[in-house]
Amino acid sequence: INHKTSISGRDRALYVVQNKTISGETDVFVGGLQDNGNMFQVNRQNRESTAIDVSGGDGAATMFSQKTSNKYFVQNYVYNNSIEVWNLNTSPAENIQINSESENNGDFINVQALDSNFGIIYSNYESGGQNQIAAFVEWDDFKAADKNEDAKKIILSNGLLNSNVSALTVYPDPSKSTLYVGTENGQLLKVENANVYTGNTNPSSSAIWTPITGSNFLGSISDIEFGKDEDHIFVTMYNYGVNNIFYTNDNGKNWLKKDGNLPDLPVYSILQNPLNEDEVIIGTELGVWFTKDFSSENPTWKQANAGMRDLRVTDMDLRKGDNTVFISTYGLGIYSGVFTNNDPNLTLDTDKKQLEIFLGQSGSFKINYSAINGFSENVNFSISGLPSNSNYTTDPVSPIFIDSDGSITVNINVNDDEDVKTYPLTIKAESTSISKTTGIELIVTSDDIDKDGIKNVDDNCPETANPNQTDSDNDGVGDMCDSTPFGQNTFSLQSSDETCRSSNDGQMNLTISIDNPKFTIAVTGGPSGFSHTPEIIEGTSWTMKNLEAANYTVCLTTEGLENFKQCFNVNIDQPQDISVLSSVANNNSYVDLELSGSDNYYITLNNKQIITDESNFRLTLSKGLNFIKVTGDKDCQGTYEETIFNSEDILLSPNPTNSVSKLWIGGEDKDVSISMFDNAGRLLWTRSRDIDNSRSVDISVSNLRPGMYYLKVESKTVRKTAKLVKK
Repeated sequence: INHKTSISGRDRALYVVQNKTISGETDVFVGGLQDNGNMFQVNRQNRESTAIDVSGGDGAATMFSQKTSNKYFVQNYVYNNSIEVWNLNTSPAENIQINSESENNGDFINVQALDSNFGIIYSNYESGGQNQIAAFVEWDDFKAADKNEDAKKIILSNGLLNSNVSALTVYPDPSKSTLYVGTENGQLLKVENANVYTGNTNPSSSAIWTPITGSNFLGSISDIEFGKDEDHIFVTMYNYGVNNIFYTNDNGKNWLKKDGNLPDLPVYSILQNPLNEDEVIIGTELGVWFTKDFSSENPTWKQANAGMRDLRVTDMDLRKGDNTVFISTYGLGIYSGVFTNNDPNLTLDTDKKQLEIFLGQSGSFKINYSAINGFSENVNFSISGLPSNSNYTTDPVSPIFIDSDGSITVNINVNDDEDVKTYPLTIKAESTSISKTTGIELIVTSDDIDKDGIKNVDDNCPETANPNQTDSDNDGVGDMCDSTPFGQNTFSLQSSDETCRSSNDGQMNLTISIDNPKFTIAVTGGPSGFSHTPEIIEGTSWTMKNLEAANYTVCLTTEGLENFKQCFNVNIDQPQDISVLSSVANNNSYVDLELSGSDNYYITLNNKQIITDESNFRLTLSKGLNFIKVTGDKDCQGTYEETIFNSEDILLSPNPTNSVSKLWIGGEDKDVSISMFDNAGRLLWTRSRDIDNSRSVDISVSNLRPGMYYLKVESKTVRKTAKLVKK
């Protein structure tokens, strides 16, 4: 962009913009205007344009098809209330309904993205606290039958998406639909196969979600854009007090901060000049800023001053056919400018992305450079990030004079005592006017990684020194790196619980199947106050006695094998006290027992023993006094005892009476004691009677005052009291 002269106003107060050449026109664009619809504009030769409102209401996200064989644009109302497409393949253009709903799913001015290769509209569809994305599919053939019906909707959701969506971008690939998702809490997610789903009635997404969030991301993502391919990604944030510009050239494996000298202000959008990769522009809270040294570690940002300055830039889009940039603002319309490449410049690249060199050896790669627009300067090349004792040389020797395309060869000598790992190298080219950087990964390797004198290919433990190649179990894995160097069944650890609560007689017994080497055993955990001094096991067995109930950890080590440690978790338990809850029936004919604390229960009822392992048991009671006793497997678990009297019934009739009432007594007892009490509880009389076969006794009350009286009946199987009313 010519940052002084070529930004010009095109309309008044549009919010967002995308553009595309259609119907022979060379300058077509559309944008959403909050409160004033979606404005469509055509061909005014870079002059202020007259807009046509194609929707009414609140205008929101607008998107043009990038597929020249299928011309249309998408317009939106708030949330996902109304999504429509204008089909520009017909004359006159047709309006097609994609989605119409009254629910407020998503945001008021909602984030969307269009994949015109597959005809899919991706839309933030947050609903009821559920973060998700709606994909509207199967509509871009514009069938007449579908004109006024909602398109099929696929819901894309994943546990990785734990915040509201703030940015959506599709990588343009005709073979697959890959969606990139930015969120309000700084997540960046890659969603592959976003266009793949199964089922027709209730379609289910088959998308694959991958996080590529940078470790330094902090804030809310405002824009996601691509450079020359999908590996080169630009991400911006719209917060104060954070880094707002990030860049990766390896699809998110590594991220670089690119704020440079930019003031602390929100960044809403970003674009790279396709003619000069070092030139990048950003839309901010204070207009458009640019840099021409984006590849440097700390780019120098300057404010563009042509036609617009201190106002919020909400969006920027590139028309690739003529490299025209369209810039939408918050309140002052749309501006446009053109990316150019007229300044002298130098571009860098390496002939490989990775260079592998063995310890004590050398390797080389080439830095290819291109002199652009008459670049003619002395350039110094330097490399940082090498292993500490290694060095490099260049051919030709740096600095070199560059005025045409060429290359410089870098030879790296790796010392034989370096760490075997990957080293990210930074290549810098500096002259009077430029400072460029690029990178390459140096992989330092070795045919004897552990330096034990045995080649990797022959080493049974290639990453850990094992010079004697000891392999006790002959499994092909050396003892030094074998998690079970002595085989799977070398150790057998048995334990026994406490016999009674607090008897402290738990026990552990270890058996070892080999005589050598000697093992050291250490026991940790246990109850409060437990301690054990590690000891060398003599022989092939070991025992620890007098253990309290607790969880213990038993670990075995041996000298000479630093990486060997075999551990076991041991739980010493103790029997519980038995617990019995009884519930007697209203008529005392049976009792239900709820049992816990033992595997088996021994129930004694009136000298008869019953054994059960059930936790709920019913006992049928005999008439008279019943003796119940319950014990567990061990005497120390305690004993439960209960007595229950199951009485025969009695009956008084007539009742009330003024003279005589007959008392009937159930059961077979002959010897019965009958007592009468007045209402104050005073004993009036007691009689012992032999009951005949009629089982009845006459009770005379003729000499008593009117009132309430109580008859108490007692025998071997009867304990009952009845009320008697004297009229």
